Amino acid sequence: TVVNSAEFRRLVATVDFYTYLGRAPSAGETNIVVNWLASGVPLEHVAAALMASEEYWSRHGASAEAFLTALYRHTMGREPDAAGLAQWVELLAGGTPRATAALAFAYSAEARGRTVDELSRRLLGHPVDDAGRQAWLDLLNGGVRSEIMLAAFVGCDEYWDRAVST
Repeated sequence: TVVNSAEFRRLVATVDFYTYLGRAPSAGETNIVVNWLASGVPLEHVAAALMASEEYWSRHGASAEAFLTALYRHTMGREPDAAGLAQWVELLAGGTPRATAALAFAYSAEARGRTVDELSRRLLGHPVDDAGRQAWLDLLNGGVRSEIMLAAFVGCDEYWDRAVST
């Protein structure tokens, strides 16, 4: 399938590095991501690894508040709410690793909902309806990987009808 191809894995590396670190990956960094994905590491783990990195920390202000604000923006597409930010700042101050925070944000219901919404908008050209969104969220929360969801979107007739007509 498309999501199991080396080309897709290289694309993930490039997009994720630009998204989270504002730069292209080196050849070595691309190979690391390609190998992670080939070994079964989920897309969310790759994103979380980049978001937990020293480079991300430095690029986004090198403070707990700045780091968490960047996580909110990248995973949920919004500014942090005061209560949530305060809770996460306290957790980080108490020793919770940045990697744990990045994974929690990447796998949050809100981030997953945003992923469903964006895939529908980008690949099908319209928002997902409420029932479809909930169905995908139920599947993702039940353990279906986002790569499977992506493959389903790309494999559906609606996607191909749209791709052929543009």
